[in-house]
Amino acid sequence: MNRSLKTCVAFGISGLLVGTPLIWPQLPAEAQVFINTNNQGCPTGTRDGPVNFVQNGNFATTPGITGTLPPNNPAQFTSTLPYRGDFLYPDDFGTNGFPALGGLSIQRGAVNYLNGIVNGLPFPGDPRFDVPASDTYLYSNPNASAANPIGPGAEGSAFPNPIIWEQVITGVSPNAVYNFTAYFFNLLTPGAPGVDPIILEQVGPVGGTAADFQPPVSTPGLQIAERQTWLGPTNRVAALFRTLPGQTSLQLRIIDQANNIIGDDFGMTAIAFRECIPTMSVTKDAGTPQQNSDGTFTIPYTVSVTNNAPANSATLDFGPAFIVNNLQLTEDLNVVFTGATLRSVTNVQSPTLTVNPAFNGTSDTNLLAPGNTLPPATTATVSFNVIITPGTGSNGQGPFENQVTASGTSQGNTPLTPPPARARVRLPGIEGGGNPQFVLVKRITGVTRNGGSLPGVNFGAFINDPNNTNDDDPAWTQFPPVGLIDVSPNTPLQSGDLVTYTVYFLSNGQSPAIDTNICDPIPPGTTLVPNTNQIQIGNEAPSLGGTVFTPLAPLPANNSCPDQSNPNGAVIFSLGNVTNTPTNNIGFVRFQVRIN
Repeated sequence: MNRSLKTCVAFGISGLLVGTPLIWPQLPAEAQVFINTNNQGCPTGTRDGPVNFVQNGNFATTPGITGTLPPNNPAQFTSTLPYRGDFLYPDDFGTNGFPALGGLSIQRGAVNYLNGIVNGLPFPGDPRFDVPASDTYLYSNPNASAANPIGPGAEGSAFPNPIIWEQVITGVSPNAVYNFTAYFFNLLTPGAPGVDPIILEQVGPVGGTAADFQPPVSTPGLQIAERQTWLGPTNRVAALFRTLPGQTSLQLRIIDQANNIIGDDFGMTAIAFRECIPTMSVTKDAGTPQQNSDGTFTIPYTVSVTNNAPANSATLDFGPAFIVNNLQLTEDLNVVFTGATLRSVTNVQSPTLTVNPAFNGTSDTNLLAPGNTLPPATTATVSFNVIITPGTGSNGQGPFENQVTASGTSQGNTPLTPPPARARVRLPGIEGGGNPQFVLVKRITGVTRNGGSLPGVNFGAFINDPNNTNDDDPAWTQFPPVGLIDVSPNTPLQSGDLVTYTVYFLSNGQSPAIDTNICDPIPPGTTLVPNTNQIQIGNEAPSLGGTVFTPLAPLPANNSCPDQSNPNGAVIFSLGNVTNTPTNNIGFVRFQVRIN
């Protein structure tokens, strides 16, 4: 195995994007798509949107009527069950000459009927999903009636699979995924006789036939087996649906499949139909500032933005619902470099996104051109350089902290705004005026195999790198870097070999380098040998130094590591202030790894 020298700082982040429009097959016009996610609601990587398309889903507005619920009633829902009136028990025994109807009634607060056999409580809210509390709820008691074909009072329901609640909603967006949710309270007390409700949520086209609604009524519903609670494992019913191309209205139904006159008493509230919108995340990394010959500094930045929504799979078809549209990244540099002078922004590029060629961070703060999209389960990156002239005041060298904000819209045109990401960077300090300069040269300075040095290789010679002028500085004569740039293919590395990497540093600017740290990532395919990380400054003897960070461990602020995700681990050597006075302005850091 050949092992090439790894530089201290490198950038190579890219995301996978589909550059052509996604075309989805047209589905039958008579039915929307039901997505079975086992009552989990919006999938991981998405969340409920802010708009609830259901009207009066907590029943705060009552019908104020008895009898059959008419269309356009104040409560804004219909049902196949009779409405018995506000704030009363919808009895199923038949009293004072009235048949045993059961039916519906809106309740408020705590209720106690039948000497404690059924009790109701107000809905406490569900902080898991940001659902507010509600004092009102619909009491359903779909029981027998005098018209029961089996006979009055006999087992069996006069309302088989009744539609407890039904509502038409408008303003939904085509090709979007929606989460249909409601909360249920099994009014039967523990130990009380009676069956528990079995709830099925259906969605269909407005005015459609029973066959147009999904899922079919033959689908088993969810049994609300948890009694006397709103927040048990079965008390929140959720179902996902994807609208069709051109579909902007739907008809929602909540059906009870228990079909028994004994028990089946439940409350229902907090009904919602919300778009599942993608969650986005954005990160920002600042690379090591590089000093230019004219006294300016170039600071490299990399911004990564991720659409966390899931992609389609063999079992789950979300269609185009989770694409982020109108993706934008905003970088306002106006107030970032107030202690310095912003000269220009250069080299704005992205492997997959279309960047804004006019971006300058001041008068134009949009990194991206209009019209960018980000497919689900995808990360995209944008990189750019900022060139500044250090200031002479207290903040002339930084720290400079700037942030990037990401934005986009969901398929239903809901704004998406993840938390902004910040990056903090400080230029090498200036003491006594003038600009510092900090030069790095990295070499392989040893390979041990079977207890001895790799035969036929001279690690004590200086090998000039024709692609890097850092090793040509005449100040190296006091402490010349030695070692190899890479290992020759004639002597390939093997599993178990010990490889020593050394990073030489030189501070030879017009002033000392302040708050200096060197990050040396552990190469892929290797493992750090413990207690081999060393520092030598000037003529001092090498000593144990540096902080080891295991793979994926969080890195400290203001570090110089090229990949802040720390995929393979790293050693960060904090050198503090490095003088520009020979011979203490030179030294090295090193560690040893074992080839896996």
